[in-house]
Amino acid sequence: MRITRFIYIILFVLFSFVAQAQLTAQSDSVAYFRSGKGTANTDAPANVENFMTGMKTTEYTPVGFRVQLTSESGQGSQARANDVKARFMSGYKDVDSYLVWEAPNFKIRVGDFRTKFEASMFWKKIQAEFPNSYIVEDKINPGGKRR
Repeated sequence: MRITRFIYIILFVLFSFVAQAQLTAQSDSVAYFRSGKGTANTDAPANVENFMTGMKTTEYTPVGFRVQLTSESGQGSQARANDVKARFMSGYKDVDSYLVWEAPNFKIRVGDFRTKFEASMFWKKIQAEFPNSYIVEDKINPGGKRR
């Protein structure tokens, strides 16, 4: 009985040392917090600080879906694309439309839909008027008008 108790004490002490060593190793590579007069101070490696600074300066644009009405190329393509945009805007004032230039094409894309289901419901409404339209994945304006 005494031997088993002795073995348990030895194992407990051994695991305590291992856990303390792992905790010390982690504090060197991971950001940790110390309290000080109501503020949180962080000590983080330089690569984490650089990453966080980069994240603050970049603008996040979510990916969603739009309906592409036309893709025009060649001479007068911008004018033709703008004609399609004007025709769309006359009937759907509450939906944002965008003229996109992807060389060598001018494209008209409409809506800012977060899901493909929302885009397909709108596409079904306009399919009779714009039969060559289809749904595309695109960066969207989350505050944009879509219906």
